Amino acid sequence: MARRTGSALLAATVALPLLMGGGAVSAEEAMTREEILARWKAQAEALDGPVQDVEIDERGLQLGATAAGAGAGSASTGEVVTTVEETEPPRFERAITVDFRITFDTDSAVIRDSARPELERLCAAVKAADESWRFNIIGHADAAGSSEYNRTLSEARAREVARRLTADCAVDSARLTVWGLGEERLLPDEPPVSEANRRVEVSLAQS
Repeated sequence: MARRTGSALLAATVALPLLMGGGAVSAEEAMTREEILARWKAQAEALDGPVQDVEIDERGLQLGATAAGAGAGSASTGEVVTTVEETEPPRFERAITVDFRITFDTDSAVIRDSARPELERLCAAVKAADESWRFNIIGHADAAGSSEYNRTLSEARAREVARRLTADCAVDSARLTVWGLGEERLLPDEPPVSEANRRVEVSLAQS
């Protein structure tokens, strides 16, 4: 079971050679696998101190890889761990957050076919990451609707992303913890009801 952490703000001052200039990446500027890994490395340093350089897995894994083809240590298909109300995942500076614009049908947790490229980027990054890293899959919502509804829907969407990682990408479910934060962490540079706030964040969980 993945370990939960508190909600204290984590300030990261590490240098990111791949991300000079920092800041959030818009939906039109999808991050590469290397940029995603650089941000996760920065998160790991913010949580636990300096870490070794990540070795990139060049096998070209993508969505649709099967557990049978993953070899030893392949993914479990068990239930993804869910949240507990009294805790929250850590909050990172915007310069090192990793948001995916994975789109869903209105009032639904069904992932649209158009989101496949984002899922494949996520899959490739997780497969290339340090095997000891565990991840928070965090669903966010815009400010439309009630807080309770938004939290429930955002968790369902995050759970579906985690399910796709375990079923289609051979990621061990023990490495994933699902969270639904609803509208609690709206993007400061976006309107509260904007599509940009309907996002799935994937962050490092504290080891």
